[in-house]
Amino acid sequence: MTYAADTSLRDKMMKQMAHLDINAQVGTCMPLASMRIGTLIYNIEMNPGQGGKLVRAAGSCAKILKEPTSKYCLVKLPSGAEKLIDSQCRATIDRVSLINFSIL
Repeated sequence: MTYAADTSLRDKMMKQMAHLDINAQVGTCMPLASMRIGTLIYNIEMNPGQGGKLVRAAGSCAKILKEPTSKYCLVKLPSGAEKLIDSQCRATIDRVSLINFSIL
């Protein structure tokens, strides 16, 4: 491999990595397949395109437990239950706002 080809490949990889980091910002809605292990999420779809059905209460969040490389992604819900959800379903990164809701 020549130096020019090596540099071009490196530049492409760096652009892809930067693109992924920009997309993974708080409040971004994206498919579970595009997220990393340990990401806190809310407003999760049950079926692709259906709209958010899970984890919508104030201050709540779920956590991705296994790498969403296959058809399904393992998510731990606020109740403690672990659920397999289609990797094409979308969710929003972070947690629902108003964490101190019980004080109001």
